Amino acid sequence: MKNKLIFGYFLGIVLILSCSEDNSVNPQKSLSSSKMRISPVYITVSKDYFTDGIEVANRSSKTNSTLKWKISEYPEWITFSKTSGIIEDNGEEFINWSVDTTYLKNDTIGHIKFSSNGGDTIVYVGFFSDRQVPSHLYDVTDEYIISKVGQEFFEKNYALLKERSEYYHPKLKCLINPLNCTDLGLYPRYGIHYSMDIEESPFAHAIIGIDIDENGVLLREKYIGIPDCINNPLECIFPIDADSAKTIAALEGLEEGLLEWETTFRWYTYFHDELNIATFAWLIRNTLSESGQGEGSQRSGRVFVIDANSGELLIELAWYGVAD
Repeated sequence: MKNKLIFGYFLGIVLILSCSEDNSVNPQKSLSSSKMRISPVYITVSKDYFTDGIEVANRSSKTNSTLKWKISEYPEWITFSKTSGIIEDNGEEFINWSVDTTYLKNDTIGHIKFSSNGGDTIVYVGFFSDRQVPSHLYDVTDEYIISKVGQEFFEKNYALLKERSEYYHPKLKCLINPLNCTDLGLYPRYGIHYSMDIEESPFAHAIIGIDIDENGVLLREKYIGIPDCINNPLECIFPIDADSAKTIAALEGLEEGLLEWETTFRWYTYFHDELNIATFAWLIRNTLSESGQGEGSQRSGRVFVIDANSGELLIELAWYGVAD
């Protein structure tokens, strides 16, 4: 009886060791721990452009995971290099695809559904046709500028940039999630551009963009860089050049800093509480700190905004950024 017990005990140990060794040599793949990640999830295509492809990734917090995925729904105008696959252990694969725009005559939104053991994801695809800027909209924007600066000032200092004027289709992600977007992203619009060049002040150069809808309604009017020369003629003489602006900044206390000051002339807007600024100005920026060296270093400093007409210090701001 004693010998049988000893033999049974020994056999049990052998079986336990054998099972443990077998599990370590042949680990079991986990399907439930897989998590599918798709990029991008909003894709806009046109007759001239579409994104190169879609990345499918297995992003699991555990090792030995297997992601089994497939494309279960998609528009008839999209063709894929593959529609299913298996991805192991935090890997990824790239799916090439093409669009047959002959199917598409008008703006169209479709979706691609990726199904997997690691969750499902919807990719939205939008096709938006190109449109020319209607000629009557140029008349509307001309008249708007003239109403601000006067006919003579307009003809002398402004030039329409038709080659830069274009149609902007709605943003796809805004159409899908309108609460997360501004009005500009929700509706089709046209961007009409002008150059402003003041002969008496060669530094006074700017590109002005006017957003306008198909009905001729101006959008974001207070951000358009048009001075009110008719009601405030002093806004349109630009006597303050770059050297004068830097002198004013120094007198107002802008520190020399670590690097040469950066000087920029542009239309500047600031609307906050009771301070409303909308005018052409000089932005004089210094650098007071730098972490690291060269490209990618972290920098910070102060910006003085100097009115290009009156020379008044309009506002002081702090800035933070990364060196180019």
